[in-house]
Amino acid sequence: MENDIKPFKSRFDSSKSRVLLSGGAVLTWLATGKETGGQFSIFEAKGVPGMEPPPHIHANEDETYYLLEGEMLFKVGDREFVGKPGDYVYLPKNVRHEFKVLSPHFRCIVSIYPAGLEHYFEPLTVPHTSDNIPPPSTTPPPPEAMEMMKKLDEQFGLIYFT
Repeated sequence: MENDIKPFKSRFDSSKSRVLLSGGAVLTWLATGKETGGQFSIFEAKGVPGMEPPPHIHANEDETYYLLEGEMLFKVGDREFVGKPGDYVYLPKNVRHEFKVLSPHFRCIVSIYPAGLEHYFEPLTVPHTSDNIPPPSTTPPPPEAMEMMKKLDEQFGLIYFT
C-alpha cells in the first residue's frame, strides 16, 4: 500500500495562532492531521501561570513537550519533572497528568500522537494574530461553555479530575 502522506514544509506563523477562550495561552499550529495523514500534530504553546488545565487523562493520544522558554512542573502518574528550556517530557495516553507554569511565561513545542486533538481545541479558541498572551480569565465559564466542554471531553476521550 502506497503512503498517501505528501512531504510538506511549514512555518510557525501568527495566521495559524489561536488563543484559548479562557485566555492565558496561545497555540500556533505547525502541522495537523490533515498534513500528516492523521499520524501526529504539532503546535507551539505560549502561556502564563493560571492557564493550566486540571489533572486529566487522554484516552487516545500521547503528548510530548519540548520546552523552549520558562519552567513547568509536570506530574505524570506517580512521577514529577521540572521542565526547563531544552527538556523533553513524554506524557503517555491513559496516564493521569497535569502541569503547572513555574515562570512568568513559557513557550514549548507540543506534539500529539496520533493527530486529532487539534479539533478539540478549535471550538475552545479564537484566531489571534498578536504576540501578546491575554491573561487567564478570573471568572468561571458560563454554563453553556461548560456543557460544550463536557461534550468535547466525551467526544475526544478526555477525563478531567478536580
